[in-house]
Amino acid sequence: MFDSEQKLRVPAPEPYPVLGWRGNVLAITSDPFTYISDLKQRFGKVAGLVRGGNPAILFPQPECPGTVFVFGVENNRAVMSQPNIFQSGPIIGPAYGN
Repeated sequence: MFDSEQKLRVPAPEPYPVLGWRGNVLAITSDPFTYISDLKQRFGKVAGLVRGGNPAILFPQPECPGTVFVFGVENNRAVMSQPNIFQSGPIIGPAYGN
């Protein structure tokens, strides 16, 4: 599990002015490939959707620290092979009408 201090350490873009994390969600849903490519270029192999995390809108588990992306074979293998450490699942929740 993650506490609020851990989720704040994941590098990520700032929340959008006025819209906050909702602006980041809007940006990724309107152009996901550009947003994700920009995350990798700016922040490296691990990046969050938005600095400080976001509510559980894409993965509705209450302990979810926010949406985090990992890039590279080694990182993806670590995430996929250690379900006791990393939470993953289908993209569902209020943002997708589920």
